[in-house]
Amino acid sequence: MTDFEITNSNKERCSFAEVIGTTPVIVSHAVDPLTELEYYRYLDSLNQRVVLIISKDNPLIHIMMMTHNFKIDTYTDHDQNFLRHLKQEWSLEPDTADLVRQLRCQVLYDKGKEIKNWKQPVSQQWKNFFEDRSAFKKFHTHFGSWGVKWLQKQDKDNHGLWSLPSQSAYGKKIYGDTDMVLFMKYYLLLPNKELELELRQLS
Repeated sequence: MTDFEITNSNKERCSFAEVIGTTPVIVSHAVDPLTELEYYRYLDSLNQRVVLIISKDNPLIHIMMMTHNFKIDTYTDHDQNFLRHLKQEWSLEPDTADLVRQLRCQVLYDKGKEIKNWKQPVSQQWKNFFEDRSAFKKFHTHFGSWGVKWLQKQDKDNHGLWSLPSQSAYGKKIYGDTDMVLFMKYYLLLPNKELELELRQLS
């Protein structure tokens, strides 16, 4: 396993490999904590050890875990080594600075080794969404004709929805309905039935 240092909520430097350990653990990347509360609730509901890494200095991520009593371990990766590792392993197109604002993923480890991973597209997001029939069906089931009208209004050449800071949290609603925006950012991960199946098989 590639190893590097990350910083825990007490500002102590830790080895990534030691944090992962040898028991099953889900590692996820935090992008915009103010809009990701429902996602954190989902991770907490899995009743599995979760490590949440953020690649920028944002103490809010640690505060949120304590405020909501989530059983999630939070770490900061100031040097963005986790993202560099995933960028190389997954051959991701965006540079590391862009991945800080875009990469939403889940990586399942067991016995210190990666078992499986899941990630949202980090380029051509609109194209990837519309080509994913199950994702579109899921969206239509959730939001119906109102959701389809919202999709039709979106500028398909603009992918800012996936990388800009939270709009509603800062008093803006650039893209409209918050639930739809959250869906578009996490439709492969929230929920993730494949991950849940893997966890059952490991238990």
